[in-house]
Amino acid sequence: MKRLVSFLCCMIIMTAMLPVRAADTAVLVVYRNERLIYSTHASKSGDGYEFVISDEYKDDCIKVYCDEETECNIHYVNDDAPQTPEPSETATPLPEAVTPSPSETAAPVKTPYPAVYEKALDAVNAPAVVEKVSEQIIDGATYYVTDMLYQGVEITSKIRDSVIIESAPAAHTELVGKSAAALKEGDVIHFTCDLQGRIRSIEFIYRPDFTDYVKNGDSYGNKFEDLIGSDKYSSFSFGVPVKTAKGYMLLADIEGKTTDIDLNTGTFVYTVRNNRRGDKAELTGTGSGAIERVHIQSSNFDEENNVISWEDADTSVYALARLRNGTATELIVFVN
Repeated sequence: MKRLVSFLCCMIIMTAMLPVRAADTAVLVVYRNERLIYSTHASKSGDGYEFVISDEYKDDCIKVYCDEETECNIHYVNDDAPQTPEPSETATPLPEAVTPSPSETAAPVKTPYPAVYEKALDAVNAPAVVEKVSEQIIDGATYYVTDMLYQGVEITSKIRDSVIIESAPAAHTELVGKSAAALKEGDVIHFTCDLQGRIRSIEFIYRPDFTDYVKNGDSYGNKFEDLIGSDKYSSFSFGVPVKTAKGYMLLADIEGKTTDIDLNTGTFVYTVRNNRRGDKAELTGTGSGAIERVHIQSSNFDEENNVISWEDADTSVYALARLRNGTATELIVFVN
């Protein structure tokens, strides 16, 4: 029995990250009860990848890692079925070539990740906002238990002290090479994991210092480039959210030049506040309605919606938007 699945990817938080693979090679892994039970790989054939696996795995959690735009097909076979059926007087043979339609081969599969992400890779590579880090000794080894906001929920990960921060923006190069102990509440990071879900590397993106970047006179580059990092799966925009509406935000840089940011109704909005007490970082909702408002008078804008004057403007709110295909999947708002 064969069943064709255009792309099946079951994702458990903190469990599925990109394994190391060669160019033009896709990797398939199977989990059962959150444990890895099978893995294989395939070379590119034509415009995609083809996997043939036993149908004993069809009800398990299957993850496929390949190029984002490349189709991966999974064929299930019954290992116990005879390869050549014996003739039967009553049997009616099928036509020599039968091409089942997708509707006949598989029912629609609901994505196991939030709808704001178009693809599993968009979800896996989401940024995380650090809430708390504490040290813990387990079997004589040092771990840093890290609470984070990730994909709209709070997660906890035990990060080994040998895992280091591998990259950071120009404003925080001193963090490169340090362990998770260097992380603070409100930090925005990106991490990768091995197939067992253990964090193996950290990329540092941004640390709020609740400075009024616009009015303090310091130079951070035309678009605050020195303040924010990046990862190879995402692009980030940073600035003052000077206008918001349903499905839309206008983000201004230090010179007042604005960028249109599209917002999905499911865009996760995390807010980090400069509180002396209580939690600084929290999920405040989704979509434009969860964004902290900034007061900018209409007379401060030119005809192209750029800010020509910051006089009397409230610039105590900043936002970091992670963009995928032009739409913000996450928005982290920093309120002084």
